[in-house]
Amino acid sequence: MRWRTLRSRLPIFVVVMMLAIMSMACGAQLPPPPTSASVNTAVPTDTPSVTPIPSNTLPPTWTPLPTNTPRPTLTLTPSETSTFTPTFTDTPTSTFTPSDTATNTATFTLTFTETPTPTFTPTETPTSTLTFTPTFTDTPTATLTFTPTFTDTPLPTRTSTPRPAGIFSLTVSPSSAPPNSTVTVTWDAEGDTATLDMLTTGGVVIQSLRVPVVGSQRFVLNPANGSSVVFKLTVRRGRTVLVNSAAASIVCDPPWFFNAAPTSCPPQGAQQGLFVYQQLERGYAIYSRLTNQVFFLTYDRRMVSFPNIWTGGVVIPPPAKPITAPFTAPTGEIGYAWRIRNWPDGRPIYDVVGAAVAPTFNYTGQLQYGTTQTDIYLTFPDGTVYWLQTAAGVWTPLGR
Repeated sequence: MRWRTLRSRLPIFVVVMMLAIMSMACGAQLPPPPTSASVNTAVPTDTPSVTPIPSNTLPPTWTPLPTNTPRPTLTLTPSETSTFTPTFTDTPTSTFTPSDTATNTATFTLTFTETPTPTFTPTETPTSTLTFTPTFTDTPTATLTFTPTFTDTPLPTRTSTPRPAGIFSLTVSPSSAPPNSTVTVTWDAEGDTATLDMLTTGGVVIQSLRVPVVGSQRFVLNPANGSSVVFKLTVRRGRTVLVNSAAASIVCDPPWFFNAAPTSCPPQGAQQGLFVYQQLERGYAIYSRLTNQVFFLTYDRRMVSFPNIWTGGVVIPPPAKPITAPFTAPTGEIGYAWRIRNWPDGRPIYDVVGAAVAPTFNYTGQLQYGTTQTDIYLTFPDGTVYWLQTAAGVWTPLGR
């Protein structure tokens, strides 16, 4: 039964096939697809139209059509802005119609292809810089030089007149200076020979030098030579002898406290303190609270000293011999030493200096040691300075 049905439909199938072959032949004669000029009127579609096939109609046969795809065109634009050139591709749309003739519908798809644009990248190229360094060259300038011409002119002959012998100046600088310092003696004289001597104030020659008639010489002031020295210049010419002198003094530090000072400088300054003075029959008695000593001096310039051992409240023994008026026995520090001490020859002190002829007298005075502790310089109530040489046992008034 099925076979009969197929046999009855075989002629129809043959007809359909022939129509399909004819359609393909006709499709080859179809006009070409539209160009890019018709792009603006075409409506692109991605969905094909489907036409229902009526019954007893064979389905159409799909025949692929050639696709005309234009190639992209590369355009070089000398601009730094990228340019996009659209390329249109014709896409045919299959349309099914109830007729045996297939209708092809072209579908256009807009495709954007980026056209590469050359990019300019600057490259840093080292550039040589021309530097101008000026060079200065000293150009000698011609100088006009005047060369004088000298003519020897005989000069009158000068006849020298010798200066007469004399000492025109003699100075010491500085004129006073500390011990062991240096002074400069300068002189100007006329003569055949000259001698410069340094002497003590007593005339003793300390140093003698042969010197030119004009010159200078340095000397050291030694305190052992005294508080001052004398420089004597002697100039000779023939039988003529000329002498001149200048002095330099030594400034002691510390200084002596009195004017009639020794020739040497003191080892220490003067001390000021309280003293007790009393006049005796044949001398004087002085108690120094500064040194706590008692001094007995006779009129014939002998002396003796003792350290004080008396204190207040100690009873002084009575003298061995009675004392009659108007004389009295000394008291206090002087009275105790006067009663118990002896002279270096063994005699009692009261036998050597006698009794007191006046009461004690308190005063403020000064005391200063000399080069040794055995040389003492002190003031009496009237301001006179006495030099007490305790080792030798003698004393000397020096003035104020």
